[in-house]
Amino acid sequence: MNSADSPGVEPGTRRSESGPDSSAPALSTSGNFKRNNTYLAILRTGVVIVALCGLSLAFRPARLIPDTPLSEDAFYALTIARNIAEGRGIVIEGSTWTNGFQPLFVFSCAPIWGLVKQDKILPIRLILGFSWLLYIGSAYLMAQIAGDFAAATSKQDNGLRWAAVLLYLSAPILVMAHFNGLETGCLLFCYAAVWRFYQQYGIDTTRRLLGFGALLGLLVLARIDTVFLVVIICLAQMFEHPTAPWRDRLSRFFALAIVSFAVSSPWWFYNLLKFHSLMPSSGQAEQMWGLSQDRLDAIVYSLGRVLLPWGYGLHYIVTLRWLGLLVPFLLLALAFVFYLRFGHRSIRNRLVDTSCTSRGRRTLQFARWLLVSFAVLACWYTLSSWTIHFYIRYLTPLAILSVFAGVQIYSIVYRRSVRVAVLSLVIPTLCAFASTAAQWEPERFFVGIGNPCYRDQLELVETHVPQNAWVAAGQSGTLGYFRNHVINLDGKVNPVALEYQRKMPEYLRQLHVNYLCDWQDYVDAYLGEHPGEIGWRKVGEKAQFVLYRYDEKR
Repeated sequence: MNSADSPGVEPGTRRSESGPDSSAPALSTSGNFKRNNTYLAILRTGVVIVALCGLSLAFRPARLIPDTPLSEDAFYALTIARNIAEGRGIVIEGSTWTNGFQPLFVFSCAPIWGLVKQDKILPIRLILGFSWLLYIGSAYLMAQIAGDFAAATSKQDNGLRWAAVLLYLSAPILVMAHFNGLETGCLLFCYAAVWRFYQQYGIDTTRRLLGFGALLGLLVLARIDTVFLVVIICLAQMFEHPTAPWRDRLSRFFALAIVSFAVSSPWWFYNLLKFHSLMPSSGQAEQMWGLSQDRLDAIVYSLGRVLLPWGYGLHYIVTLRWLGLLVPFLLLALAFVFYLRFGHRSIRNRLVDTSCTSRGRRTLQFARWLLVSFAVLACWYTLSSWTIHFYIRYLTPLAILSVFAGVQIYSIVYRRSVRVAVLSLVIPTLCAFASTAAQWEPERFFVGIGNPCYRDQLELVETHVPQNAWVAAGQSGTLGYFRNHVINLDGKVNPVALEYQRKMPEYLRQLHVNYLCDWQDYVDAYLGEHPGEIGWRKVGEKAQFVLYRYDEKR
């Protein structure tokens, strides 16, 4: 292998004699060689186990498929994808045009319904399988990114890459993100792909610059809030190369901006021409400018979870909220102290051997862009969104930086003791196995978690509402996927409903909708505290859901 093929080293770059090779585990003796092969086999076995755990989610009994880890909002995306495949258009319940979704994932899922018709469970299984491919692909890309930066010898390089895959696959927050039925898994894959492209190729030629711009456009189609990252990267071309001529900096800026916009422009024009707004209805429904202690608590709590993705389940066993918030930051601080205390030689060697190369500099450069963009995103959602329960999902891609940093710390442990390094991955592997096993019995392990809309709301409606009757709901994702004639009221996927949030009885009468099923708080918000005075009466309830019917004669 020549220098051009070595991870993190480009032609013309000479390795430091005191680089990481000198501190790598000795492999000269047959005993050490066999021992390292054994540990490598353990790593590979762990990867296979965790990967199969994720795939098993698609093979659970039919009654569990619509439940956790799929979220209620996922069924909005699935319904839209089905309507696109069946030729109804980009609609939610059959006729209302919608923009309350992220296009890349939804349009990628649509062909599934072209293959599978008249079945509502099998397509979900296939989408979980598609999500698994994105899950494995994202882990592979992150292993290449982190492995290229941290690897020293070919043998250690191989072990580090398997460790990186295992670290990614075993992070509970990433497992939930990939299999929640939303665009999050697709988004994680796109982030990793963009980072890998920039790390490996850079943008020093016109062809690579245009290719990178196209990937940024796809990233925006995966989720539109990534536009912050695109803007930061475009602006960086103006200021991160102060010695370059202004003409070159401007050309790079405009090339990236124009190409990324061109790739994502169909979505922007669709929103603007059809709905007269660049922001989808899902964003408008959740937008409320302000600042409160609850929002600040939630954003700090969410940052702690995504920065330590392997400790995501800690809040289930910690009673005090503030203690649960401090645990991730305490562990992060300990990891940082360990890195400074035991990794000083590795830091020095890597600065000499890796970050002085173009590939190493690009790796760190993109990591900085990610950090800045997520700092902006954290501020944006704290100030603009009232849905504090979604903050973790919005910030989940920040976890790929934690995986990258985790591999660097693991490489230090690996150099000091291969045995300790491999054994340190046993705990996340077991946690991943336990977490997946719990998805097979969600009611036993996650009390109050899962999809009550499938268990309770759908059954309540099926029991009391005729099949040809229209029913409305604020939480209408699951209900609308498994049943026809469902109207969304919270506006996430129904832009028209946004105009009637303060006069919902009028909207329901215009549509001749005589049933409304949701939580009591939602019903009170839509119909007022005395719905009987305007003709609505309760006709059924199950768990937290209530069903109201409009009696015109009354």
